[in-house]
This record gives sequence, C-alpha cells and structure tokens, in this order.
Amino acid sequence: MEFGEYVMGEVIGRGSSAVVHQAWQRKTGAFVAIKKFGRDSLEGTDLKAVHTEIELLSKLDHPNIVKYLCSIDGNDGHLHVVLEYMENGSLALRRRPSVVAGDTYATAATL
Repeated sequence: MEFGEYVMGEVIGRGSSAVVHQAWQRKTGAFVAIKKFGRDSLEGTDLKAVHTEIELLSKLDHPNIVKYLCSIDGNDGHLHVVLEYMENGSLALRRRPSVVAGDTYATAATL
C-alpha cells in the first residue's frame, strides 16, 4: 500500500490505539516506522496524549530514543506518525526476564 512518499509494509507492532507498520521512503530509500492512529477511535484525552507524545518526541535528540520524523494527517481518517525504524525491535522485548540466575535476571537478549 502506498501512502504519500512512503510504501507501507508489514505490521510490526500493535497497541491499544495504534498499529505500527514498517515502511520504505521512496526519496531516501530508508526504512521508517509509521504509527497509525485511527482518528475515530481517539477521543479527547487520547488525542491530547498523542499530540503530547508527538511534541515530546519532536524535541528529543538522543541516540537511545527513536527519532520523530514527521506527522501526516491522512485523508483515510488516520493520523500517521513517522518515526525512525529500529532494526532489532522494541527494547521491551529484549529486556523481558526469562531465566533467574541467583539475584540476577538473564534477559532474552543475553541467552
């Protein structure tokens, strides 16, 4: 599926209010993540939280934080937030305790 200058790919994540797709930017050839919020499902507080997230991400510049690239208010009834694509996925997946060794948790990433 094409969306503006992006070619949408597979779903790489889901949350309570958004679906995240991997996408490819035609102009640069770079992969990005597009967080797609359904405008109909976002009400007052939720919409404000999304705009707060966008505002915060747009101000942050740190190597350990996903970079905000832009937002696109689509004609399809969705708000699309374009973010840097992280090749190895979510840190939450890498930090999940899987084995207890004494007082220290080994994580899925270290096994």
